Amino acid sequence: SSLQCLSNSELLTRYFLSGEWLRDLNTDNALGYSGSLAQEYAKLLGEIWSKNEALYPRSFKSMIARYAPQFTGYSQHDSQELLAFLLDGLHEDTNKIRKKPPTETPTGNGSDDVEIAALAWERYKMRNDSVVLDLFSGQYRSELVCPDCHNVSVTFDPFNNITVQLPQANRVNLTVTFHTLDPLTPPAKVDLSFPRTDTVSRVKEELAKRFSCEAANIAIAEIFYSEFRTFHDGADKLWEYGRLQLDGDVHAYELDT
Repeated sequence: SSLQCLSNSELLTRYFLSGEWLRDLNTDNALGYSGSLAQEYAKLLGEIWSKNEALYPRSFKSMIARYAPQFTGYSQHDSQELLAFLLDGLHEDTNKIRKKPPTETPTGNGSDDVEIAALAWERYKMRNDSVVLDLFSGQYRSELVCPDCHNVSVTFDPFNNITVQLPQANRVNLTVTFHTLDPLTPPAKVDLSFPRTDTVSRVKEELAKRFSCEAANIAIAEIFYSEFRTFHDGADKLWEYGRLQLDGDVHAYELDT
């Protein structure tokens, strides 16, 4: 997934497919991989975007495992960790700065963020200049406050990828077909929404309110191929084990007391 994501970053892919990367190839960077990562990645991109068939990037994987043993083997690995490795490696293998001057990280007091951020970026670019930096890099703002003297120290640190948590829906949506005791009344479909923490009893309560009946006299069932598959007790959870528990054709029946 990391390779698919990176290969569809249009500007970076154009940079490698056009051969422009050869002009920036840095084989002497001690922080890089002697240019081999950039070379293998360019080769892989050429195969991806020239062949309309499935590819097995064995050579690329072997090269990665040689420099990063944590990716050896065929077990599952963290895609974000691989993405970070690729971005760092491609940056260093194409870093235009051949001799990196010593620099110091500027520190501000919270009142001069614009100036300190600009200075930090300027000094960072004195040691780093690549297409990866141009396309992916930014700065974190870090603030420390002394608990005794309340002195504020602000720094800006570079990054090339950010880990964000995907939003989690905190509600479940449910469509229920309700059958009343009156045989002349056709079943009615209703769309309901509940917090994930609710149970089937809440479904019964909502249906009872909508159809003017007693919640205790409602039975909830799932139907599969015209047969009853499951009857749900009021204590059953709506959401459990990472999924909606009532995931079939849900019907509710008003029972005769």
